[in-house]
Amino acid sequence: MTEMILVFFRGKRGNIVSRLPNGKIALVNKKSTIVPKPGEKWVCKVDFERPKFAVITPITRIVKKEVKDILRYACGCEEVIARRYEEMPENQPPQHRIIHAGVCERCYQKYKDDIESISNIDLFNELITKKVSELESKIVELKNKKLEIQRTVWIEIQRLPPIPGSGDRKGRFPEYIDCPYCGQKIPVRQLKNGEFYECKCGARFIMSKTVDVEQGFWEKTWVQEYWSLKDLQREQEIQPELEKIDKEIKELEDQIKRISEIREKRLISELRKLGIIEVRYDVDRGTGKVTVTFRDGKTITGTFDDGFIFDVPEHIVNILSKLPVRNFIF
Repeated sequence: MTEMILVFFRGKRGNIVSRLPNGKIALVNKKSTIVPKPGEKWVCKVDFERPKFAVITPITRIVKKEVKDILRYACGCEEVIARRYEEMPENQPPQHRIIHAGVCERCYQKYKDDIESISNIDLFNELITKKVSELESKIVELKNKKLEIQRTVWIEIQRLPPIPGSGDRKGRFPEYIDCPYCGQKIPVRQLKNGEFYECKCGARFIMSKTVDVEQGFWEKTWVQEYWSLKDLQREQEIQPELEKIDKEIKELEDQIKRISEIREKRLISELRKLGIIEVRYDVDRGTGKVTVTFRDGKTITGTFDDGFIFDVPEHIVNILSKLPVRNFIF
């Protein structure tokens, strides 16, 4: 017999009725011990239909229940990240959505300084992954800081305006330029062809003999020399700070390398406990096969496709997936 979800309401005669999708009035079977209330939703069984009406038997009431989105961490902790209400049969338990994640922040802060003592291999791997991710984030922050310092210097060093009449660039030269050494203003229009201009601080500048100053065309080498001196001066000022950042980046990269080596040794140790003496990959362009050899001579051959291993026991795949794709002989 057909089952469907129906909404009940009070009919013209005062009795509780519903309506089928085809428009027929649905009357509650007199043999039914359940009497729905107006406005309720029920899963109903259609007993029979007549041309103008149908007879139904209510089975299960539809109610709204709270459904949660639960973040389940590898360390065993759980966190409810969302709540909502969904309609479902009264006798059906809510199906909560489980989202698997790495290690919660509380457990990470608790174990991060003593990761090697963790016996659970999955928790150990997740702690290592989070630690590496944290170090990589610090490296990115330091590189951005270094770039921001350099960018600030580039912005500080104001370039000369474009040369008038050269292609589509438009602009005019300033009447004065600051000396890169002492900051004194140099009257650039007074520079003559082939002559040196010597600032009071001793800096010397020269114009090309073949350039007409009045037309505004300036000797390129002079411009480059002037600004390279100014660049060099500012770069020397920030060099100690940049070297300090580079040193911090190198230390973090060394930490990542050391932690990765610890993880690899631990995972290899877990494979040895399973009696595995060799893992061999035969992969070309991301696809191929992987062969696992045990101490007793037994072998398992699986397929490797785009980083995923198939046809190998799951507990072995869980370890191999955390190791680099290369041959191992224990």
